[in-house]
Amino acid sequence: TGELHEWRGDFTPRFNRLETGDFTIDADDPLRVFLDAPGARVRCLYGDEQQVSGPVQFVEGSLTPDGEVTYSVEGDWRLLQNTLVWVLPDGNLTPVSLSDEAQGIGGRAHYIFPLGVDSAEHVIKHLITVNAVTRLGRPVTVLPNLNRGGNARAAGMLPEARFSTLEEAVADVLAWSGLGLRIWHDGVTPGLLVDVYEPTVWGVPLSVESGVIEPDGKFSTAAPDATRLILGGPGEESARIFWSVADTALEDEWSDVVEVFRDATGAQLEWPDGLAQEEQIPRTFLHRPDVPQAAKNDLIGYLNAAGRKGLEEGAPTAGLSLQLAETETFHYGGPTGVHLGDVLPVTVSGVPFQDHITEVTIAWGPEGCTVTPQLGQRTDDPDEQLAEDLARVQANQRRAAAER
Repeated sequence: TGELHEWRGDFTPRFNRLETGDFTIDADDPLRVFLDAPGARVRCLYGDEQQVSGPVQFVEGSLTPDGEVTYSVEGDWRLLQNTLVWVLPDGNLTPVSLSDEAQGIGGRAHYIFPLGVDSAEHVIKHLITVNAVTRLGRPVTVLPNLNRGGNARAAGMLPEARFSTLEEAVADVLAWSGLGLRIWHDGVTPGLLVDVYEPTVWGVPLSVESGVIEPDGKFSTAAPDATRLILGGPGEESARIFWSVADTALEDEWSDVVEVFRDATGAQLEWPDGLAQEEQIPRTFLHRPDVPQAAKNDLIGYLNAAGRKGLEEGAPTAGLSLQLAETETFHYGGPTGVHLGDVLPVTVSGVPFQDHITEVTIAWGPEGCTVTPQLGQRTDDPDEQLAEDLARVQANQRRAAAER
């Protein structure tokens, strides 16, 4: 706070993504005795509102006493990136006896949500609680559930998590519900706090002419990458189950059919007791009269969910990459300002768009502090695109490895 004007750096809080920050101080700054300690933590405040909290993860500096040292900080969102969702969080990882199901749960391939965990908020907080708090014993306080964000169970949005990260498990629920998820350290509470919030939806459209939108922003639209998913389910070669999920309305709208193949081998087939191994042919599973309808419904639900997820990933997109400038009537923070995650309507070249404030850059130096909100995803930023591509590849590899 009081001495920050002597430092130089910037912090970037992000909506439902990892926050980052870098700052530089003189090598002889007395605060280095604290910042150089393992596990040192930093909080970034703008006005009276905390923007980022997290540990120092990387330090680079000069060897000379009159040089500078730069500290890189990762936000506490990293808790989600560094915690896995176990199939049975209160079970053993490795069986300790013949009757110990360990991570099997009766042959089920993913975490099963208890009855009553229905709303988007409850789903998110439940996963964090049972994995980070109960299983790992992390010093995390999850604030009480208020059942915000809609009924995720009824909408078919319960994550099918099997040793994915918490970040991957809650991503679709957050996107579907529109909720924001915040993980922070307030400087007082011994440990991290977790809560969700409902972003404000603003009604007055912004434009370049108003002086709020910087004129060098961009918008983009893209045709669908997938309108029909062909899913390869359990089984091998001629015994394999194949399933199709299509968005025919989208195909009619775009006058196009885009078929995409995707593996979906994670479903567990519950065969009748005593059925000979040579008769356990996956492609016959849905047609056998001795297979319970509930087991068939589980398989159909799994395949449809995998298809729906693929169609969502390949859906047509409309994106914004706009920077916002603070004016006398438009500003970031405070009781009358916009905040991270808020939804703003904008008009660009006569075309209406609506998107979240996805990140905010808070930079300070000798000439003071500047704040630049970002509306929409930076689709033209090669570093951002590379990071997203790598994260997607890692998630796919982790999912494939867990399904083996």
